[in-house]
Amino acid sequence: MGKSDPEVLDVSLEAAMQEFRRMEGIVQELLMLTRAETDLAPAPKETIKPFEFVRQSVERFASVHPDVIFKDDLHFDEAVAMEVVPHELEQILLILLDNAVKYSTGRPVIWVEGALRAPYVEIKIKDSGIGIPAKDLPHVFDRFYRVDKARTREQGGSGLGLAIAKRLVERNGGQISISSVEHQGTTVTLRFPKAVIK
Repeated sequence: MGKSDPEVLDVSLEAAMQEFRRMEGIVQELLMLTRAETDLAPAPKETIKPFEFVRQSVERFASVHPDVIFKDDLHFDEAVAMEVVPHELEQILLILLDNAVKYSTGRPVIWVEGALRAPYVEIKIKDSGIGIPAKDLPHVFDRFYRVDKARTREQGGSGLGLAIAKRLVERNGGQISISSVEHQGTTVTLRFPKAVIK
């Protein structure tokens, strides 16, 4: 009887499309993770200035999230540079910014900080969202690991984003770490070796 009801049919089709899009996203993330782990011919690194690169990446991301407040506190002078694959660094930042928005409540405020902590260029992305329980922190970089499976499924999380970010950070000679307090927020810290501007 429900099959002949247009409203029931519309709801069923929309549910099927949402599931299809979710599965398509997971497939794309798996392909990205596989490339990050097995790419035998990685893209060449470039020397970039983190101040300009990070600010522009955040601005592009912010343009599609008008309900989110982004604040940056970047302390890089003209002499600070890092050697990375630019599109991989942007992918890392997008994953972390997306997580910060996804797991925040109310009208989110996301902080992006940066400074030279010799010998590293350090970038932090902070939120005041739901946080991560201490027991889950050691596993957040494991593929398919989701802290709150019911909530993450609602928000579209696959448990692959941080695994991809970690592989890309390591491919670029960097380090990634997470600190978090449940119900208070999460800080993700990236560190990349400082490069010399030639």
